[in-house]
Amino acid sequence: MRPSLKALYIFGGLILVSLAVVVFAEEGAMITVVLAGIFLVILFLDGLKSWPGSEFSIRHRLPNCLYMGATDHMELEVIVPDAWGACRMEIAVDVEEKITPVTVFYLMIDSLSRNLGTVPLTPLLRGKSSVDRIWLRWQGPLGLASWTRRIDIMNSLPILPNIRSVSQDAVKFSARDALFGIKPQWQLGNGSEFDALREYVPGFDSRAIDWKSSARHHKLICKEFQTERNHQIILAYDTAHLMREPINGIPKLDHGINCGLLLSYLSLKNGDRVGVMGFDSKVRQYLGPTGGVQNFTKIQQVTADLSYSSEEANYTLAMAELLSRLNRRSLIILLTDFEDTVTADLMIDNLKRLSERHLVVFVSLRDKDVFDFARKKVTQLDDLTGTVIAQDFIQERAIVLEKLTRMGVQCLDTSVEDLKVDLLNSYLHIKRREMI
Repeated sequence: MRPSLKALYIFGGLILVSLAVVVFAEEGAMITVVLAGIFLVILFLDGLKSWPGSEFSIRHRLPNCLYMGATDHMELEVIVPDAWGACRMEIAVDVEEKITPVTVFYLMIDSLSRNLGTVPLTPLLRGKSSVDRIWLRWQGPLGLASWTRRIDIMNSLPILPNIRSVSQDAVKFSARDALFGIKPQWQLGNGSEFDALREYVPGFDSRAIDWKSSARHHKLICKEFQTERNHQIILAYDTAHLMREPINGIPKLDHGINCGLLLSYLSLKNGDRVGVMGFDSKVRQYLGPTGGVQNFTKIQQVTADLSYSSEEANYTLAMAELLSRLNRRSLIILLTDFEDTVTADLMIDNLKRLSERHLVVFVSLRDKDVFDFARKKVTQLDDLTGTVIAQDFIQERAIVLEKLTRMGVQCLDTSVEDLKVDLLNSYLHIKRREMI
C-alpha cells in the first residue's frame, strides 16, 4: 500500500497550514500534530478497506496464437473481497515488441460479482512473442490509499499468417465462383483434356461434335472436355528488407503470404500442385510442389517460418536454384518489390531467363500513400519537391513493369485491398487460357 497522489496533495496542504499556524500561533503546533495524526488514521482505514486479502484473485485466458492482420483479445476476470465497494481499477499489460503496445485501460469493479475485461492484442510481426505480466492498480473508497499488484504470466504466443482469413475467403470464393473455375469443374469446349462423350443438345459448341461417334450411334455425339489439372505452381517470396516495409500496419511480406495461402488452398482443391520458396541473399526456405488439400498444412508451416531479413535480394542465386529444382514447365508467382530502374536491372535479367522456360507472374504491392501524394494538388512550394519525387518514382516503376511485360512476364501491380481478387483472377485467366 502507498499513498495516492490525492493523499500527497492533502498532506502537502496540511504541512503548509501547519507552518502558517506555527508562525502566527505557537499553541497551534499541537493542533497540527493532531490533524496529521487523524489524516494518517483515515489513510490507514482507507487502505484497509481496499486491502486485497485472500479473496482477491485474477484469472486470464489467452488465445492459442495470434494472426497477422487480425486482433484477438485476452480475457480477464477479477474477483474482489466482499468488503470492497465499487471502484475503478487501472490495468496495464506488458507485451513483447512484436505485439502492439497495450494502452492502459480501466475496469469498473463491483463487489460480489465477476468483473470481466478484455485486452486487445494486435500483432506487428510474425514469429514468437509473449505476454509477460499484468499490472493492476486501484484506490480505496476515499481515494487516499493506492494498491499495486503485479502478476507474472510469461506466456509464449506464436504469431502466424492469417489462416482464419484464408478460411473465410476460401469459403466465400468457392461458393461464389463455383461456376468460374475456382472449383474443379467441367468446361465444355474450353479445356484440352478429353473427359467423355455425350449426346448433343442445342447450345453445345458444334465444333466439339465427334462425327465418327455420331455415325456409329446414328445421333449427334459431342466430346466433353475438362480443364487440365496437375499444374505446378511455385510461390516465390522475396523476404529481403524492402518487403518488411509496412502497409496499413502490416509488412508487405505478410500481405503476400496471406494472399498466397488463399491461392494455395484453392489451387490444391483445383487439383494443382503448390510449392513455396523464400529467399533474400540466398534461398532460405523451399518446399517442392505437392498436391492434395491435406498438404496445405505443410505450406502453412513453411510460410510461417519465412523470416524478415535486412539483406538485399539476390535474384541471380534464387532464380538459378529455382531453375535447377524444377523439371517441368510451371507457374511461378514472384512476390517482391523494387525501388528504381537501376536496382531492378539485375532482377529483369534473371526473370528473362526464367520466363523462357516457365510462366512468371510478377506481383508487386502499390503504396497507396505514394500514389496519393503524386496526385495531390500542390498548394505550397514545399510540397512541390515531394510531388515531383513521387511522380518520378511512379514513372520508373511503370518503366520496369513495361520491360517485364514485353518479356512475356505477367505483371500484377496492385494495392493491398485488391491483391486477393487480382491474383485469383490472374490465376483463373491463366488456367482458362491454358498458358502453363
